[in-house]
Amino acid sequence: MNARSAPAGGAFTINPHGITGTPATITARRLDHPWLDLNTTLDNDETFVQDVFAAIRDTIAGWQPGGGMSIDVHSNNTTRIADLAVAVAVLRLTGDITPYDPATPVTFLGRLRDDGGIGSTVGIRAAVSAAVDSGMTTLVVPSLNRAEAEAVPGTHVIAVSNLSEVIAYLNNGTTPRTRYTSPGIGAMPSGIVDMADLPADHRLRRVLEVAAAGAHSLSVRGTSAAGVARRLAGILPMSPRQHDEASRIQSVIGILAAYGGPGIDHTPMGHISESTTFEQIFGQFPDGSVLPGQVSMAHAGVLSITSDTPHLSHVADALRRGEVVWRHHDQTHRLPAAPQCIVADKPSILSPRIAIRQDLTDLPTEPHDGETSTVVAAQIRAARQTALDRWKLPNGHIPLSVLRSRSWRLPPSVTFIPDAFVETGCLSLRAHSQALRIAWTLADLDGSTTPTALHVEEALYLRGLAETGDAS
Repeated sequence: MNARSAPAGGAFTINPHGITGTPATITARRLDHPWLDLNTTLDNDETFVQDVFAAIRDTIAGWQPGGGMSIDVHSNNTTRIADLAVAVAVLRLTGDITPYDPATPVTFLGRLRDDGGIGSTVGIRAAVSAAVDSGMTTLVVPSLNRAEAEAVPGTHVIAVSNLSEVIAYLNNGTTPRTRYTSPGIGAMPSGIVDMADLPADHRLRRVLEVAAAGAHSLSVRGTSAAGVARRLAGILPMSPRQHDEASRIQSVIGILAAYGGPGIDHTPMGHISESTTFEQIFGQFPDGSVLPGQVSMAHAGVLSITSDTPHLSHVADALRRGEVVWRHHDQTHRLPAAPQCIVADKPSILSPRIAIRQDLTDLPTEPHDGETSTVVAAQIRAARQTALDRWKLPNGHIPLSVLRSRSWRLPPSVTFIPDAFVETGCLSLRAHSQALRIAWTLADLDGSTTPTALHVEEALYLRGLAETGDAS
């Protein structure tokens, strides 16, 4: 990276934007008058500076600022993630910490308590990822957030539990010997229902396997979309990038800080019903901090939607873009929003996204000894990888141009049934394409190199044409 420079009274931190962020410099300067000035263009509450001063006084006996100073905090510190950087900048100005060395730039992240301790802080993994993306790989973070910080590749993490350890590290090079201590809340709740309660020949099992392997969204009738989502989440694969993005979201809302884990340990889920508000769907900014909504909470996982959900047109727009964009105080916050959808009853405006349509009124009420989600998930990952090796995307995301290209167009001997339905007006071209995408997934699950006529026929059945007569 290019060497960054900071004044003697300066320290680097991260200004968070959604699940990303940009490098920010906290600076402290001397003033001719004896007062304290705080310069900020964001939603920062000035009282946090007094808390930082209290932490310094509790750490260094008899400490005084030694005159007036101006502190520039052009970083969103509503989550107090820049507290530690503010303290370092002030102590460098007063000479209690050695000046900044451009050869070893360090990023400081963490919330200070007024007793000098450094508490668990929300958004650490997201901030660390943003720092590494900017070439800032040495980071001082709270010991309670060590696991999520070290989960980001390419980092050199210094975990600290109090301001005294920070001072010792910067003045003497003393690496803290703080041991990581979990907050002790326990494992993250997943809400996932195991596939073992489904018989081997039950239709829902096949529907979920195909949906998971091909990343096909589906609509269901006669049962709860949320209930189906809880089974699908147990077998849905996530790529490393999706896992990182989902973990950043969990970091921003404080889940990783609360449970002390390195990242999300299950497939995320979200639910939108008729009572879900606009802010709950898309997110909000209480006190300037970012609180993702359900469409982002379910990113890389499963989003269940009831048919009478308000704001469906906005939901469709967000899913089409794959992100939610908020503009707040001249800052742009982007939150990913690319979940797999399960829609209850008729899909309405979301119809173009729906591949599989099934009536699932005959769900079992008693447990069965079927294959577990762990076993099924391994089969799903193998089928998904086959599609990725073939065209770098899951089958459900293949563009129509690729599907109908000379290299991948299926012969008429395989597609004669849907071709005939299109000719008679029983099937739209969009539904025809969806059926072919499903057929490719069925072939991958069966270990076939290309779909057969039987795969196409089953794809039409999963599409729900025989039950609904819906040509869409």
